[in-house]
Amino acid sequence: MTAGTYELCDRLAVGDPTPELLERLGGFQLARNQVLLTALAEVSLSMSDAGEAVELGRQAVARMPGDVSARTLLAYALWQAGSPADAEAAYNDALDLDRNAARALYGRGRVRIALRDFRGALADLDRALALGLSRSEEDRARAAREEAQRHLGL
Repeated sequence: MTAGTYELCDRLAVGDPTPELLERLGGFQLARNQVLLTALAEVSLSMSDAGEAVELGRQAVARMPGDVSARTLLAYALWQAGSPADAEAAYNDALDLDRNAARALYGRGRVRIALRDFRGALADLDRALALGLSRSEEDRARAAREEAQRHLGL
């Protein structure tokens, strides 16, 4: 990120995205920029502000309803905000768009553990692992898979 983007994030974090600031930072148009909304949602999650991430994620999905990554991020934010059933629904929406979205399958698998749907979690996690995840996600998916198996007595 550029220094200007960091300044924008700081201003948005304190609720001060002035039009002058947006113009000075190269004409960002937050209401029309799904990529920026998604990035800001990720920043909010990293700052443990799941509620803000949910709001930004919803805005991103509203602007790009066919974007699987935005829906996946919204689902994760909903889960972190304490709404696993809503998170599962958002992951389902992402998977309706791309049934092979490994990150969405991985996320839904983890949420299904929280919802005590251990068989569904195993199926999702197995598919996500078969499709391929980043190394860190793969490690967490394997740990989540072991947890689901323990709950099922396997």
